Amino acid sequence: FEPLSLGAAQSISEEEEHYQAALATYKSRQFAQALALFDRLNEQKQDWVYEIYRERRRNFLVNPPPADWQGVHNHN
Repeated sequence: FEPLSLGAAQSISEEEEHYQAALATYKSRQFAQALALFDRLNEQKQDWVYEIYRERRRNFLVNPPPADWQGVHNHN
């Protein structure tokens, strides 16, 4: 969760739309496209969440997840 001002509602809405699109490409295993979308989001607003997804995508481009992967990351 992140505290937001009421005046930021429009830009937050646009950011959320872009985030959902990037997340959908990630979950559908389109890692190169997802990386590009998260790169764009991170250029607009640097956020640690975006960087985590960017790092995972870079890894998945080299080491794809197993066939039964559901887009969930488990911290071991």
